[in-house]
Amino acid sequence: MKTLAINKMTVFCCIFSLFLASCGSKSEETHHHALIFSSESNLIGEWEQVKLQVELDHAAKEDQGRILQVDRENWEEKMQARPARLIFKDDHTYVIEIKNLNDSVVKTRKGHWELTGDSLFMDQTHPDWASFSYRIELKPGEARLDGKLDWDGDGKANEKYICVQRRIH
Repeated sequence: MKTLAINKMTVFCCIFSLFLASCGSKSEETHHHALIFSSESNLIGEWEQVKLQVELDHAAKEDQGRILQVDRENWEEKMQARPARLIFKDDHTYVIEIKNLNDSVVKTRKGHWELTGDSLFMDQTHPDWASFSYRIELKPGEARLDGKLDWDGDGKANEKYICVQRRIH
């Protein structure tokens, strides 16, 4: 069970945890500011996940509508790992590291990224291939992303994923 949680955390990190744009609740001026800030130079650096929400979409009725919510206060308890760290490099590569509660690296994900407008595309190349796309909103020191992914491993990218990251360096 811990391995499954760590693998899922790795996937959500890859998706890089940057921001869920609120649906119509922001003014046009605020949304415009976020898009202006969403340039590659603002993404490059080291980030740490601080909030995660996944809306699970299972076929089994007892699991429908289940939501996983994790923040700084309950991260280690729920994920059985430290918050994921993601480094976006200026050569358009990224590295994600997941550490267990003993601070040993248990997962490393690597790949390439591309930022186009308010969309972040991430192609994971290590340890296996995967492709992710997110709507991203960057603010000074914070990033939020949202998208759909296969959190439960059923082969369908039908779980809604929202992640918030804070800039470390």
